[in-house]
Formats: sequence, C-alpha cells, structure tokens
Amino acid sequence: MAYTYDDFQKAASGSNVNFSQYDLDLAKKYPEFGMSVLDLKKQYAGATTAEQRALINAKANQLRSSYGNYTAGADGSQYVSDGKYAPKIDETLDKIGSFKPFTYDSAPSYENRFQQKQQELLDAALKRDPFSWSKETDPQYSSYKKTYLREGERATADALAKASAASGGRPSSFAVNAATQAGDYYATKLSDVIPTLYQQAYERYLKDYQMKLSDLNAVNQQEQLDYAKYLDRLNQFNTDRNFDYNNYLGEYGRLQDYLGGLQGQDNTEYNRYLGVLDEIREKQQQDQELSRSQVDAMLQAGVSPSAGLIGKSGYESEYVKALENYYKQQAAQAAAKTSGRSGGTTRRSGGNDGGNESSMKLSTAKDMAKQGIFSAEVRQAFYDAGYNDEYLKNAYGYNPNHAWMYDGDYNGAYFNAAMSSLRTMLEQGKTDNAIGGIQSFWDKLSNEQKQKVRALVESYGGSISG
Repeated sequence: MAYTYDDFQKAASGSNVNFSQYDLDLAKKYPEFGMSVLDLKKQYAGATTAEQRALINAKANQLRSSYGNYTAGADGSQYVSDGKYAPKIDETLDKIGSFKPFTYDSAPSYENRFQQKQQELLDAALKRDPFSWSKETDPQYSSYKKTYLREGERATADALAKASAASGGRPSSFAVNAATQAGDYYATKLSDVIPTLYQQAYERYLKDYQMKLSDLNAVNQQEQLDYAKYLDRLNQFNTDRNFDYNNYLGEYGRLQDYLGGLQGQDNTEYNRYLGVLDEIREKQQQDQELSRSQVDAMLQAGVSPSAGLIGKSGYESEYVKALENYYKQQAAQAAAKTSGRSGGTTRRSGGNDGGNESSMKLSTAKDMAKQGIFSAEVRQAFYDAGYNDEYLKNAYGYNPNHAWMYDGDYNGAYFNAAMSSLRTMLEQGKTDNAIGGIQSFWDKLSNEQKQKVRALVESYGGSISG
C-alpha cells in the first residue's frame, strides 16, 4: 500500500509516540518509512523485556540506515550518521593516513673536470725556478762565440798577412799589433753580446711565466662557465622542486579542509538533532508533569487513574498505590475529624480551635515552611488561615505529591514503595532518574535507610552521594 505523509501524521498523532526531527524529516520524504518506524515504536512501548526492546530498536535502526543513512543509538534517542558524512569522513581519513611523504629526485651535483689541470698550472706558476743565466749554458752565446772566434782568427791572420807584405814579408811589431787589434775587435763584439743574450733569456723567462698564467686563466674561465651552467641547473631544480612541493602541500591541505568541512557539516547536523531532541524532551517533561498532576488530582479525589495516564506520568505502580493509600488515609482522618466536630466534641477556645484546626500560630508555620518543613501541623496552620497547597507550592516550594515525606513516614509503606520504584527504574536502566528522585528527599532519611538505598543503587553499578 502506498502511504502519504498525511497518512503518517494522522497515525502518529493518536499514538502518543515521539519522533526525532530526523525521523520526521525522513518520514516526510518516505512515508512508508514513517509508518514502519511508528509500528516499531508501538511495539517498543509494549515490550516487556530488555531483549525485546533491543531487537525492535535494531530493526528501527536498520530502517533508518536503509532510508536515511543514520541510526539512533541503543534506545532510539541518539543520532549517529553512518552514510551521509561518515563514509566520506572515513574515506578522507584513509587518504590522509596513506598520504606518502614528499620525495623528489636528488639535486644535481657539481664536479670540476679541470681541477687537476688547474692545480698543475697553478703549481707550475707558483713553484717555478728563479731566473738564472750563464753564458756557458746559453746556446746562442756558444754560437756567437764560435762565429766571433772564427772571424777574429781570420781577421788576425789577414791583418798579419797584410802588415807583413807591407814590410817585405817580414813580421813586424806593426803587423803583430794590427793582427792583435783585429782579434780584439771580435773579442769585444763577443763581450758586447752578453747583456743582450741575458736580457733575451730573462724576457723568455717572463714570457714563459705569462704563458703559464694565461693557460691557468683560460682553464679557470672554462671552469667558471661550467659552474655557471651547474648553478642554472640547480636553480631550475629548486624551482621545480618547490613547485611540486607546493602542489603536494596544496593537495594535503585540500584533504584537510575537505575533512574539516565534512566534520563541520556532521557536527551541525548532530547539533541540530540535539536541539530538536532537547525540545522533545522538554515537551515530554511538561507532558509528564501534567500527567503527574492529573494522577495526583484523581487520587486525591478518590478516582483511580488509567494505566495509560500512569504510564505517561512515569510513576511506578507501587508508588501510585502508595499515594492512593496515603490519600485514602488522609480522607479517612478528615472524615473522622469532621464527624467529631459535628458531634460537638470540639469547640473553639480563645483564638484556636481543636479538631482538625492547628494549634500552631501561622507566623510559626511560615517560619518552618521557609526552612522546608511541611509537617501535617504546619500545613494545617496554613489551611486554617485559608491557604491551600497551590499557595504553599508557589510560595515555599512545597510538593503536594510528597506529603507523606513531610509527615516523616519513611519507615512505613511509603519508604518501601519508594524502594520498589527505585529498584524498578534501576532494572530498566534509568539510573540517573532513579537517583535524582531519591536525592530529592535524601536528607530526610535515616542513616539506616540511606545505607539500604546506597546498597541497592551500587548493586546496579551506580553510586549516590551523601
């Protein structure tokens, strides 16, 4: 059968079943889901064991997961996303977790291919021998010497021959002097060439040194060109590496931002759910307070409330029974006092009456009420002055539902009923509610009663202070 959202709203409005906003939104989109969950919620409300409730809740969560990709926890009151954002969050976390460290090829290295040659040329320039020259070791001087000696001998011979011929073939001192002068001329020319040969040798020494420096400079320039090319390659490498690293960081950052966005959306959805849940709980609490007031009013009037109304109030049946007995006793006492007055057994004396009228002054009753004491005598003083329970509640915080506690009847059926109610709530897992209820009158219990309550709470894994 095809359902509409109106069908779901009509069915839900008369069921006294509460839905989270997420369930309502999903029901609006898929009315058949709403009808199915409504039926399961009714079954859950009527379940008598924890196992039955757990099984029904599991079926409801399967429906939520199938239609809306979320579950509602162990009791249907939570919101746990299992498909809308959670899979994407898990997928992104996996990507981040498996994100590999940044790696890159090694930077180019530099190797000076001229290093050995540079060292050789530098050593040759710096460790060169000091300049030295000797005519005996200068091949040019040896050549000049042979030439000038030969020419000197020839000139000496020619001069001697010419001089002898002039003297009739006889050697004379003139001839000898002429020959000697001719030989000395070439000897002088040989001596004159020595400074020139020395200078030439020194210039060759300097030129050789300059050539070595020139070679070293040429090699150094080539090495600088090689190093400049290396720096270009290194700069390009660093540029490419920085570019790739920034891309790497960008990708990682995008994953982080995406994850943050998913988590933010998931938190927003969850906070929205919590807000709706708080509204629902507040309304439930208001409805519960109203139901409790109705139960109390009916019991005071001697009318037994229905099981449905008692269920809405949150009261345990033992507690309702105790209240019912208490109101019956109060009614019986009031009837007896009324009967006594009608028989003339009590009369006014001075400013106070006997019977059901309190002998306590109103001012004293007010002082005691300010201290939280609402015994039967205190309340009667207010009643005699024309005040009712509503006034006591608003003015002093009096709780009419707990009148038996103010009367100090903690050892009788009322304390036993409270213990029975506490045990039932603990069995249902409502530990916080149970403890909160007991603590509202904890200070009024005896030490023995506190020990009994503490032992019961601790037997269910809870604890109570005081």
